[in-house]
Amino acid sequence: ESSAQVNVELKAMPYVMINSEPSGAEVMINGNSIGVTPVEQLIEKETVVELSKEGFITQTATLTGTDKQVSLTLEAVPVLITNAVAEVTAPVETPVIEEPVSNGMSPLIWAGIAVVVAALIAIILVKRNKK
Repeated sequence: ESSAQVNVELKAMPYVMINSEPSGAEVMINGNSIGVTPVEQLIEKETVVELSKEGFITQTATLTGTDKQVSLTLEAVPVLITNAVAEVTAPVETPVIEEPVSNGMSPLIWAGIAVVVAALIAIILVKRNKK
């Protein structure tokens, strides 16, 4: 019997550990979810991954089989200031100043009448004193 030698070269599988800050982001490849971070994935060719988490801006990264680990930092979605402005500018109840009840004549008319009455009284008194 003859023996033959066979050489086999084993190649390491290109697994990539995908992390995010904060963790727990959903990882999508070609529209398919592969799990949440941290997650390990076989990447044999150039692949675009998308990480998303509620309250954070979605991030993408292009991975190759040479990457051993990748970590993406997700930024929080900016808070809209319009809500704060709406609360500050809420309508304020304006107090109503009630005018005193009158017979429809303004205080200026009443002042004019008082001047005329005073003048008439003065004229009458002057005429009485002359007699």
